[in-house]
Amino acid sequence: MAVIGVLAEPTPPTWWQANRHKVYGVLAMVREQALAGYEVWLRQKHGGDLSKATEEERLPMTMASRGYTVEEALALPAKWAAEAEEREEQEAERRRAKAEQERLRVKPDRIAVLTDEADVTEAEHQVAARTGTAAAQAEATKAKAEAKTAAAKAQADRQAVAEAQALESAEEAEAKRRTAEEELKAERAEAEVLRLRTQNAQAAIEAERREQQAERIAADRKALAAKAAQDEKDAAVAALEAARLREEAARIEAAAVEAEDYARLSARERNERRVARMLLEAAGVADGVTLESVPLADIQAALGVGRTTASELRAAALTLLQNGYRPTA
Repeated sequence: MAVIGVLAEPTPPTWWQANRHKVYGVLAMVREQALAGYEVWLRQKHGGDLSKATEEERLPMTMASRGYTVEEALALPAKWAAEAEEREEQEAERRRAKAEQERLRVKPDRIAVLTDEADVTEAEHQVAARTGTAAAQAEATKAKAEAKTAAAKAQADRQAVAEAQALESAEEAEAKRRTAEEELKAERAEAEVLRLRTQNAQAAIEAERREQQAERIAADRKALAAKAAQDEKDAAVAALEAARLREEAARIEAAAVEAEDYARLSARERNERRVARMLLEAAGVADGVTLESVPLADIQAALGVGRTTASELRAAALTLLQNGYRPTA
């Protein structure tokens, strides 16, 4: 039986994953501002001519494309010098170690040669002592003493050289240790600077977000206030227009009633003309008047008549309008 897997909900991105492009953007902006400020200062230093600046002074502009800040670029020469000095020290140490290895390698052979020479000299002295004069024997004894003295002096020199080398190695080791500690401190300081920059960038992003939110809220409130004011204005205009229309309708109605009184119309004719005015008011223009413009119920309510009478009055009113009847203005 096949088993259908359950899709797990994806893990939401962390704050850094969601905002690191903004952080990098802020850091890039900070580097660009620092570089622009440094370039302005360098121009002022050289009277506006950057070509007079040294290569070391132009390093921030040269290394900016590789992501270096102004401080990092200016620190490069010292860093390179320190690295070159360390390489020279390592090479010197290597040469000293190689020389020591060579000395230790040839030491047995040298000792053998010296031993052989001493044996030969001793044999010669013995022969001279047996066959030579007392003067020769004395000379040989003197030479032997001088040889021993020279050998002792050579041994002392070698011992002094070895001690000096050991002392130098200890001093170099101490210097390397101090250098390593200083480099560690520098790395920690650089990490702290980066942490502070990241923290400041995050704070800037948050401040910008809050500012944008406040601007949106203010804009929404302004738009709502403007809309409320416009609605109030439109309502006032509509109320004035409705009042004007009511006043106009009342005036027309009064004029029509007066004309009807003057014409001595019957109640039926008066009602027909009143319904005609209702149709005309409902349609707005005479050409748009139809029977459906005013419901029979409205006519019944306005005139207090039955439905049949209301239907007859509406038909007669439409005929009046079609024949050119218009309320007297």
